[in-house]
Amino acid sequence: MKPKIVKPGWEEDYFFGDFWYIFEPSDGTFHLFIQCMEKGSRWVGKYPEVSRMAYAVTRDFKTINYIAYDLIETPDVPYSSIWNSCTVYRDSKQDFLTFYTERSTRDVKKNNDGGGETRSYWANQNIKIAKSTGLLDWSVVLPQPYTSDFDDYDKNINISLTNLAVGQGGSEKADKYFQRYPDQHSCTVHAWRDPHVFHAARGDKKNNSKDEGGEDKSKKKDKYYMLVAAKKLGPYHQDNVEKRQDATIALLEAEDDNLEKWHLATYDKGTEPIMLSPTNGAYVGGENLGGHELEVPQIYRDVTNNEIVVLASTAHPEDYKQSYYRGYNPWNNLPPSANVRVRGGYLIAMRYKNFDSLFKKKCKPKHEIVAGPTSGLYACRVIPELDGHIVGFDVKNGVPRFREGAQMANLDYLTDEDRRLHMIPELDRTCAAGHGE
Repeated sequence: MKPKIVKPGWEEDYFFGDFWYIFEPSDGTFHLFIQCMEKGSRWVGKYPEVSRMAYAVTRDFKTINYIAYDLIETPDVPYSSIWNSCTVYRDSKQDFLTFYTERSTRDVKKNNDGGGETRSYWANQNIKIAKSTGLLDWSVVLPQPYTSDFDDYDKNINISLTNLAVGQGGSEKADKYFQRYPDQHSCTVHAWRDPHVFHAARGDKKNNSKDEGGEDKSKKKDKYYMLVAAKKLGPYHQDNVEKRQDATIALLEAEDDNLEKWHLATYDKGTEPIMLSPTNGAYVGGENLGGHELEVPQIYRDVTNNEIVVLASTAHPEDYKQSYYRGYNPWNNLPPSANVRVRGGYLIAMRYKNFDSLFKKKCKPKHEIVAGPTSGLYACRVIPELDGHIVGFDVKNGVPRFREGAQMANLDYLTDEDRRLHMIPELDRTCAAGHGE
């Protein structure tokens, strides 16, 4: 798809939300991909109906040079949008892959009250792949064996995860564990989004641990994984939003180094897929912090103690409750004022002893609030290449911005290969016209 090259000042007419990046160490450039929405577009709930992927470059997240937008083609259906994604460099093929959230809003009939009204916000979310030899010439990779799809338009929105298997070669499907469609008791949209691809090594040589087959885990092959923001099926309190705890983070595992086929990773014992969720009541400042949404997941290693740190964004639980009480749910198409986000967002952390701990169902992570809502930022990311500074998007002004005073210099990539995955060689400048700042 040929992107739209922008002129100076173009960004003044756009609101910028979630972002992701890939780093070019040869000159210290961050290549940014940003969710962008035209100002003045009709908002429905938390987001405008249509958002696209913009491309920009920066060296400090203060001066940003916008280059192009509308990089990836979306389906020819109403209100298709690109949401949060992850871009990596695949050295074996010398190309880039972007794992992106595609969201399609369709008008659907409200069947449960006999009124026949239409609802146009609640939508399905797919995780798809686009590839490029530069940073502008993206083409969608098909087929996607792990994406969600509409499988029945007559039952409101029925989002299917049946194409994604649990375990490599497994016959059990993901829809047994994850919500396939919006829940009428929720105050948030369905979640199968925000992919984060990374490399990690199983096995703790100090513990000389073995799996059920007796194989030394320290000798297991390193693999590529993906975190995905999701919603788990019960048990949870369907009729009580104050106690809601259905947000989770799924862990997917690549079947090979091509990174085009994936399955759900499972706990070491049993066949249940891994779900990373906060322990109820663990955070100070909100007993269900992280219970409603766990967005933009990331994973790092703490260099001071080698703990694995999983980060995610969420709003204050009181904001979710007020949203719900004011009628913001899948069956009420209310104006944006119904979606209350008074207190802003949190960046929360779940800490694990090592990467193997993620594969143990009984392992309970330690919890930490990394950043609170006072900065007015959301969907924050830790930037290891900038000494762990935290950058998010300004929810009021719609621009990427530093969180002043917040820094996590102790967080780094999990492995050297993980760093290379998110790092690119010096680019041919013809691939990124207008790169220079």
